[in-house]
Amino acid sequence: MGSEADFLGKDIKDKAVVIYSFFVPGGRSHSASTRAKLFYANERASAKGASLIINIMGVPGDGMFAGGAFHGTSGKPTTSYDAPVITISQDEGFMLRDLSLIHI
Repeated sequence: MGSEADFLGKDIKDKAVVIYSFFVPGGRSHSASTRAKLFYANERASAKGASLIINIMGVPGDGMFAGGAFHGTSGKPTTSYDAPVITISQDEGFMLRDLSLIHI
């Protein structure tokens, strides 16, 4: 989820961070984003030195999502974070988990 407690005792500098995120009411934002004002997980991961942030959207199926890195930027990467952010579907997230040693 990417709350402060999730990062306790973990050195994520120069590592990829996988964050499970979910839509907030209204559907225009998700829990990892700064705009949702919940966990600030993407911002926190960037500030702690992550080299890549992967948001897994907690929605069943294999939907397509516009990544946080391009939200409101006319397709140009945002300068909000020091790490690139990609957003993948729940199915893709499960596949990532099953094919790697990543614990989601």
